[in-house]
Amino acid sequence: MEIKKFQPPQFERAVFLTDSYHSTLFVSGTASIIGQDTIGIDDVEKQTIVTLENINKLTDARRIGHLIGDSDANAGNLILLRVYIKKQVDFAKVVAICHERFPGVPTIYIEADICRDNLLVEIEAEFSKTD
Repeated sequence: MEIKKFQPPQFERAVFLTDSYHSTLFVSGTASIIGQDTIGIDDVEKQTIVTLENINKLTDARRIGHLIGDSDANAGNLILLRVYIKKQVDFAKVVAICHERFPGVPTIYIEADICRDNLLVEIEAEFSKTD
């Protein structure tokens, strides 16, 4: 019998594009997942908070600086959020959390299916910085 090793999904969490004058960080769909586990099952508020914390970890200045070999690098300013919400009944809760965490940031809210049955929200983010 052949035993196969578990391989997590292979995809980019984010893409950082930069030149001499401008940098943009595109964070791909991020959800309330730590390791392989969904956090906050049946709790859209908990899932939204964990998702935003995951985005904060991805956009940490030290992490970005290490990845691109520039200790002064950072993600820049959050310029856009795209928030996918599974159930329309959860919109008000998710909107309130996003507005509290990121007041004034343009945000698009979309009712959509999410990649796992037990996920209720997924968020994409864009950051921009001019040097």
